[in-house]
Amino acid sequence: MLRNADVVALEVTLDGTFFEVAEIMHESGFVVHDIVGQNYRISDDALIQVDMVFVKSQSSLREGPYSRPDQGDEFQSILDRHLGTNP
Repeated sequence: MLRNADVVALEVTLDGTFFEVAEIMHESGFVVHDIVGQNYRISDDALIQVDMVFVKSQSSLREGPYSRPDQGDEFQSILDRHLGTNP
């Protein structure tokens, strides 16, 4: 299903699945484009969920002065360090 999509919006919880979702999306050819919403826990006002917009890494939405072609690689490097998968 993802291969037919150009843009994907997901609600992502910050309970440990954040990096898993980001890794799956990156492996599917998507990069984070924007965070458009967030929800906070009532008990301590901690950020618990974000609404993320992913776009294809070669999307024209990534063109412009606020993005670089290597940002996807940069993000993957951060994921690899976090997940301990850096070669």
